[in-house]
Amino acid sequence: MASFDGRQREMSVLAGLSGGVDSSVAALLLAGRGLDVTGVTMVTRSGREAHGSACSMAQDSEGVDTARRVCRAIGIPHLVVDLTGPFETQVLGGFRRAYADGLTPNPCVLCNRDLKFGLLPALAAEVAGRAFELFATGHYAVLGECPSGRHGLFAAADAGKDQSYFLAMLTQEQLARLELPLGRLAKADVRKIAREMGWTELASRRGSQDFAGGDLGALLGDSAMKPGPIVHVDGRVLGRHDGAGAFTVGQRRGLGVGGSREPLFVVSTDPREGVVKVGPRSSLLSRSLMAEGMNWMAWERPPAAFRASAKIRSRHQPAGASISASGDGNSVEVVFDEPQFAVTPGQLAVLYEGDLVLGAGWIVSGDQVGR
Repeated sequence: MASFDGRQREMSVLAGLSGGVDSSVAALLLAGRGLDVTGVTMVTRSGREAHGSACSMAQDSEGVDTARRVCRAIGIPHLVVDLTGPFETQVLGGFRRAYADGLTPNPCVLCNRDLKFGLLPALAAEVAGRAFELFATGHYAVLGECPSGRHGLFAAADAGKDQSYFLAMLTQEQLARLELPLGRLAKADVRKIAREMGWTELASRRGSQDFAGGDLGALLGDSAMKPGPIVHVDGRVLGRHDGAGAFTVGQRRGLGVGGSREPLFVVSTDPREGVVKVGPRSSLLSRSLMAEGMNWMAWERPPAAFRASAKIRSRHQPAGASISASGDGNSVEVVFDEPQFAVTPGQLAVLYEGDLVLGAGWIVSGDQVGR
């Protein structure tokens, strides 16, 4: 990662700005180091409407105006890059196709790798008519060096705000030019800095959310809202629903069925057939999972077998596991020490050794105990 000594004070940094407190303070801290900082805001016009939340760095006109005011207060230039088209085709389109196939994808991870940390810096350089040496965001994660010498990603100091899960598919090239100023700060510290700048309203805002913060049905569109039966894992039809797009694997509340002696959870959805399958918690416990499309950070190619902690969704507490990697490193089998709840195909499995992200890949299957 970049070392900001006196010889590098004029390094050029492109700072992603959403108009939220985290990205605003990140840009402020970079400018305070004497760096040549330019702010950029990514516009995706369907962003808010599609999922009802403030997707980090993807803003409407209000977010752009706020980001522009922040840049003016810091004294840095501000750029706006419209990525509506790529967002619709690469992110939302891919999300909808995966969901139609019965997966529960995580679009934020792909958006980070392909748009925010990929296309956005490239297009911003074209708009600005200049190259930028570094790209920075307000994500909570820490950059460093792996024992192997590769560029590494580590969990944030503030465990409650850690976002390393969402950055785990970034490439070595992206990590090499990345700066994350908030990685060693607590959220409370960030809010305090904002208040000291007079950004009182920003300091009191809720942080940006991922897609899970919004209306899944609105995001997926009418094609995912096919009415159909709610079926118990034992084959009984318990009721009906107005659209599979309103349900996610592991969901307990809002199922609209009763009469069961034990709580029921969504086990799977089939949007094409309109079937939502539910069952007891035991039916969602998995001993193991398979993940593919692995992105390795700690190694160019992993050992054949090793121990790690596996995180299977953003708010999951990493669980101890034994990992077996394929010969080409593209896939892994993760065998948990204890069965885990709601292993969901389409989500990302991130492997850690302590705070270090070893690698990550897409969950394709889970060995469920209760089936």
